[in-house]
Amino acid sequence: METKREAAAILAVLMIAGSLSVLGGCKKNNEEVIREEDTWYYAKEIDLNTACDISGYDSVSVDDHRILGDYILVSYTLFKYDNETVSDDKITCIFDSEGELINSVDLKAISGDYDEEAYMEVLGCSQENDVLYCYYSENNWEKDINLIKRFSVDPSSGNVGEPEDVDFALAPGERVEEMAFCDDYTYIFKCSGMAVILYAYKDGELLMEKEVRGFLSYEGFAVDGISRDGDMIRFYISNASGTIEYEYDVNTNDFKRSGSEKFYSGNGTVRGFDGRYYTTKSGGIYVDDELYLSFGDTDGNLYKLACSKLERVQEDRIYLYYWDLDFDTYKLINNMTILKKADKNPNAGKILINAESAFSTVDEMTAEGIRKYNSEDNGYYIRTMSEDYYYGHPLNYSDEEEWKKYEDDFKMRILSDDGPDIIFQPAKVSGLNSGQYLMDLSEDIVLDTGSYYTNIIDKLKVDDKLYSIPLSFRVEGILTDRSLVKDGAKGFTFEEYKELVSTICNGDDPMNDIYSKEDYLLQCLSTSGDLWFKDGKVDFDQEAFRETAEYIKDNVPDKANMETEEGSVVIGTDYLREQTTRKARAFYMLFTSDLLRETSDLDEPVILGFPSSDGRGCMAKITESVAICSSAKHKDACIDFIKMLLSPEIQELNLYNPVNREAAEFLIDKAVSSMDEYYERCIADPNLTQYDLHLMGVVKAPEGARENYLKTLDSVECVYTFDTAMSTIVSEEARAYFSGQMDIDTFIKNLEDRVQTVLDEKKE
Repeated sequence: METKREAAAILAVLMIAGSLSVLGGCKKNNEEVIREEDTWYYAKEIDLNTACDISGYDSVSVDDHRILGDYILVSYTLFKYDNETVSDDKITCIFDSEGELINSVDLKAISGDYDEEAYMEVLGCSQENDVLYCYYSENNWEKDINLIKRFSVDPSSGNVGEPEDVDFALAPGERVEEMAFCDDYTYIFKCSGMAVILYAYKDGELLMEKEVRGFLSYEGFAVDGISRDGDMIRFYISNASGTIEYEYDVNTNDFKRSGSEKFYSGNGTVRGFDGRYYTTKSGGIYVDDELYLSFGDTDGNLYKLACSKLERVQEDRIYLYYWDLDFDTYKLINNMTILKKADKNPNAGKILINAESAFSTVDEMTAEGIRKYNSEDNGYYIRTMSEDYYYGHPLNYSDEEEWKKYEDDFKMRILSDDGPDIIFQPAKVSGLNSGQYLMDLSEDIVLDTGSYYTNIIDKLKVDDKLYSIPLSFRVEGILTDRSLVKDGAKGFTFEEYKELVSTICNGDDPMNDIYSKEDYLLQCLSTSGDLWFKDGKVDFDQEAFRETAEYIKDNVPDKANMETEEGSVVIGTDYLREQTTRKARAFYMLFTSDLLRETSDLDEPVILGFPSSDGRGCMAKITESVAICSSAKHKDACIDFIKMLLSPEIQELNLYNPVNREAAEFLIDKAVSSMDEYYERCIADPNLTQYDLHLMGVVKAPEGARENYLKTLDSVECVYTFDTAMSTIVSEEARAYFSGQMDIDTFIKNLEDRVQTVLDEKKE
């Protein structure tokens, strides 16, 4: 008789086999081969900043972007500094449907005689016949200037017409926040006091005036889209919480929320060419909760597509908008991606390699590696899916029951014949790091110390077997000055740390700034992971564990300093700046530039290990990793792909700290240069005082920053070892121990029994 587990595994295999048929491909000698008729979209990524040629400005702000008919419009505020004054320009750029610049319009230049102290803002754009009209405001409350103007653009020639005044009968104190247009109707969103009022006009006649309930004027909002379905006009209005759909009946002039009370959040929901609602999730675009397009069936960067806001869905093309800040260069990223449907799949004949991300989508670096691999003529194509595809919604990672079910299903998929070949972020799923699920890569991918940070990579080995390959990591420990600790120190014993807290830190434990009592214990236990786990057995019944637990019980408060009574963590700019004045602080180096920004006050900065029984060095947490499933059909191709991810070319795209040494040197040089350039830009801004620069953390890169960064990566001695299941067990048992519900011996026994059960289940 089959067990429940076997029955569930069979059911999971059947479900996966059925669901994969949606994605296309055909079986050939037990291989899935891409066909010409399989869905494919070409991705055209447009750097709007470069296309608009705004390189001559010191600072950039995107005020508005929108798609109007066959045109893309982007409005900027651009700043220039000259050490005495700051000037700003208002530029609107108009692009055609392919992203080619038609013209850029300087609002101040075309406005002629305008008040130089007035604030200008683009409100909306319309299309009448073949002419575009852009509406903008000029406001100066002190001088009672409150004007609405518009200018025209002829897309065929690029010619710009003279601005003309538009009378919308603004009362004192009112302002126009947004405008929207549909057919012959003009919609104006006025802010009056705290209320947002919608006015509907047709041919200059006011048809309707009604408050938009659900939004307040001071909150900020945007009209993301407008569409017409017969006599019903639908608005999609968003603020920080999400997007709400409203309906306006042109016959009755009735305005209200949609009858279905549709509320959308995430990266955008739009009404597509066929009247259905399309929305983005991390794995692709969905319509009516069914997959419409997997981002894996495009040649775009999976990470950028997943983080983009859906703007428009047409029958043969899709528009997505991507906005971000480059933390290395401190510059704005402002892109529009156009996905164009292909007549036939250009990868036809390639053998499909299925990949899954165990946790959300892949990062930008990994996504670029996938794109590069797929563009080569190697006979293989990697298609990457996320958990959205299997569950129809993003997972709630804080829901233990949902996460446990996901982990069990994930393991079943790996063991099935139709399971993935490659896994990204395998460490996120408890118990995967074994030969049952993953291949040992220690002999296939040999990484030497001269080219890679093997001090981190080797820590992931289990009995000399390497089941997952780290791609990036962050460094955690105590940041201080070398002169404040004993010569040759790599970390602290508990007695040494206690002395540091009482002397250098004036009684304030830097770890308690960000770690609660349970998290504090997890950090310290992970620092000494090799003491607790050996040959598949757990051993907490030793003096090192007792010393750790008893020190934390006696010396650490229950809550982190910045944790509220409700359990949330609040980090303000003033708080962060205050921490950088301390001579020792808990620190995690996520980005390459983190060490540069946080060490300007230290003569010889060093990151030492968290307190432990033997004073060992700092710890790494793996941020991105990759593995090959034990059932993978094309091991050699998968290995070639991982080698590409480890190459300097791809590793240099890392947002975090890379495992490739050459890439680390490239990234720290880039960070130093960008930091100095940003500093020069900021000190040239006459509006910024020295105090402002201090609050913003704007400093020149410290002397010796390059050497300190590279030395820090080499100083890592341990890797965070507790997975989700173990962390939960430690937190639960520690809470009871810290509150006095059990003694140290009972704590150790309970912890050993429960953690050993998890280890045994992994073996099974």
